[in-house]
Amino acid sequence: MAANDLDKQLDNWLGQVKDLIPDVETKRKMTAAGGEVLKKNLVQETKSKHYTDRNGTSQNPHLADELAVDHDDDGNSGVGFHKKAYIARFLDEGTKYRPGDHFYEATINRSKKDVLDAMRTVYDKSTSEKHS
Repeated sequence: MAANDLDKQLDNWLGQVKDLIPDVETKRKMTAAGGEVLKKNLVQETKSKHYTDRNGTSQNPHLADELAVDHDDDGNSGVGFHKKAYIARFLDEGTKYRPGDHFYEATINRSKKDVLDAMRTVYDKSTSEKHS
């Protein structure tokens, strides 16, 4: 008799926990929201540290304009540079002629709280809709 009660309690608990795990669509929305926050912060940082007046070079966009958020089918999102990523790497990590300033790493570390807050907002909205 006690084993059946424990089984019911564990099944009930498992059902509650499964409701808290986001599905792929919710995960996609969460990571997209976090990715947009990180992209915004990276654009600001890139423009503040490495922006120059680009007269006559319209076919070569600035690094800040090359940032994008890409979404995978499994719900993950990635933030990074498109075609000129190698230039961003030179600026971030440096070369033998130029020391790196680590703007990319520093921005990611400074943005973690903002990214998690944006993701948490989407998650809370999703879970409140499920339970309503």
